[in-house]
Amino acid sequence: MGVISKDQKVINEILYRGQVCRIALCVDGKPYIIPMNYGYKDGIIYLHTSINSMKLELIRRNNFICFEVDTDLELVVNEDPCKTSMRYKSVIGCGSAYIIEDNTEKTNALNIITLKYLGRRYTYKSSDLNRTAVIKIVVEEASAKISGY
Repeated sequence: MGVISKDQKVINEILYRGQVCRIALCVDGKPYIIPMNYGYKDGIIYLHTSINSMKLELIRRNNFICFEVDTDLELVVNEDPCKTSMRYKSVIGCGSAYIIEDNTEKTNALNIITLKYLGRRYTYKSSDLNRTAVIKIVVEEASAKISGY
């Protein structure tokens, strides 16, 4: 049994440390979940994708989005398989998704992502920015769950 927290400090720590953000969109009334690399800063999740991505069309139709990030996953094995469990820290939330059009804002968002995974900022050519879409999710609601720690 885990502990659920609305503490923003706990939520931020998990969102900064996670490696994959799963986003949930709606396709014809059915859920559509996609794992993505992401960056997080000041209550906003940043994602990048191709300008031809189906995600963009789905966001244009309905920009309400749910997301999940987890970290510190560890299987806890017990001789009794019914008592085997998983330790983890996770955040589940929702918000509004927007497609960033401005190249300066797009560059800043991409650098939040590259800092996370590559440890540095980059300069992007116009051609790179023109073929890359960046999505920002303004987090409106989130809760953390910590289990086994």
